[in-house]
Amino acid sequence: MGGISIWQLVLLSLIVLIPLLIFGPTLKKAGFSKWWSIVMLLPIANIIAIWVFAYIKWPSEQNSA
Repeated sequence: MGGISIWQLVLLSLIVLIPLLIFGPTLKKAGFSKWWSIVMLLPIANIIAIWVFAYIKWPSEQNSA
């Protein structure tokens, strides 16, 4: 009684893994470290990070110019 059930653990794992699996490869392709996808788990920081990544010069664009 009062413990975490297996379903809660599965749901928590999905909530953590889905942003990492979606944003990790996207950030890596843009030239950033895939570890920046951890920011997507933080409530306000994720909105700010998406906005910042949309408007800064990406490392992959700087190398090809």
